[in-house]
Amino acid sequence: MYFRYTIKIICYFTAFFILIGTSAFASNNNFILQNVQTDSINNYDIFNDWMEIDSIYYFPSDTLPINPLFMPVVFNGKVLPDNLKLYTPAELWKKPAYIPEQKPLSLFDKEIYISKMQRQAYLYFVLNSGKPIQYNQSLLPKDIPKAQVIKVNPFKQIFEVDNTIDIPESESPKLVLPKRRYWTASYETSLQFSQNHISDNWYKGGNSNFNMRFWNKFRHNYEKNKLKVSASVEYKLALYTTPTDTLRSYRIGEDAFVIIGSSGYKAFNHWFYSLSYDFSTQFFNNYYENKMTKSSAFLSPMTLNVGVGMEYKLSKKFSNKYKKLELSTNISPLSYNMKYLMDEDVDKNRHGFKPNEDFIKNWGSKLITTLQFNFNRNVSWNSRFYYFSNFEKVESEFENTLNMAMSRYFSTMIYLIVRYDDGVKKKEPSDSYFQYYEILSFGFNYKF
Repeated sequence: MYFRYTIKIICYFTAFFILIGTSAFASNNNFILQNVQTDSINNYDIFNDWMEIDSIYYFPSDTLPINPLFMPVVFNGKVLPDNLKLYTPAELWKKPAYIPEQKPLSLFDKEIYISKMQRQAYLYFVLNSGKPIQYNQSLLPKDIPKAQVIKVNPFKQIFEVDNTIDIPESESPKLVLPKRRYWTASYETSLQFSQNHISDNWYKGGNSNFNMRFWNKFRHNYEKNKLKVSASVEYKLALYTTPTDTLRSYRIGEDAFVIIGSSGYKAFNHWFYSLSYDFSTQFFNNYYENKMTKSSAFLSPMTLNVGVGMEYKLSKKFSNKYKKLELSTNISPLSYNMKYLMDEDVDKNRHGFKPNEDFIKNWGSKLITTLQFNFNRNVSWNSRFYYFSNFEKVESEFENTLNMAMSRYFSTMIYLIVRYDDGVKKKEPSDSYFQYYEILSFGFNYKF
């Protein structure tokens, strides 16, 4: 009997000291371990794996404390022991005296002992703390969180590369808006090998044959508010072989240097008050077949026309981004036209000059229409119509170019220009004032 009471007294004192530390942990939600010694069973120390970093205690990364003594106290309603048995007075007198049962030591004696000590400490705190318990097991969430599997790469900390770069802080760049471009420019060039057929009375002469045609055109436009300025410089040169010419192996079918420009101020909608001008001449000497007579030469003739009137401009885009239409029509009721021959050896009759005349000027009206229509990315049509009349004679040209690109650099081109000039003297009464020049060519083409 004395031995049993002695064991109980030791257990009560042990539970009392453990509950002192547990109640302090539950009230402050923090438990600082300083010096804990275990019971005499195997001198077990559950705190051997603790680490100290910067004077703060941490558990190892692979350890999770689950001892209830180190957790907030939760009331579970289990105050009475699980093996409690009530006896009647009659059964009590019949119960034999308690004799401690001698059992051999088992593998889990240590764990069973610790579990009983935890249970006694819990009961002592619940019955004697004098404070309401904050948590109730029946009111806690019932959902059990799923465990998250954390995969740890053991080589990560061994082979770790530090790529951090210290970049000094700097101010964010200021927003810079690009300035609006009022000037736009474009350039197009082509080198074509072609077959051509021209009329016998073509005003610059020539024969039907195979030839090579070199063409360049540069455009420059300016547009700001209501002011619009456009200018273009174009040069065309066509050379062809002439087997029937005994004096030279080739001739010039076309040699034209043209400058066209206009300046306008917007009146309403697509209409502008405009001042237009165009200048044309050639660079090389051209001769009649088997003759030394010049049909044209540098600045012979030279034509300058200046007019004042109205201009209509239209630019239309379609759903297909490569399809585009640009139309310009310039009507000049008042126009000044001038022609000049610098070379006296040039045939004057072909260009409407009298035998002793090298300068012609007259007033009249002028109409110029230009059209550029891109059917798609590869096919485009360019057209120009020119008409001038001094109310005594008419000079007109209708020029068309159909460009069919097979790639970025190669294309097939059909070129046709029809000209009417009743100021030119006929060689024969049956001759017509209509003239035409046609080219079917294939070759290099590039534009930007």
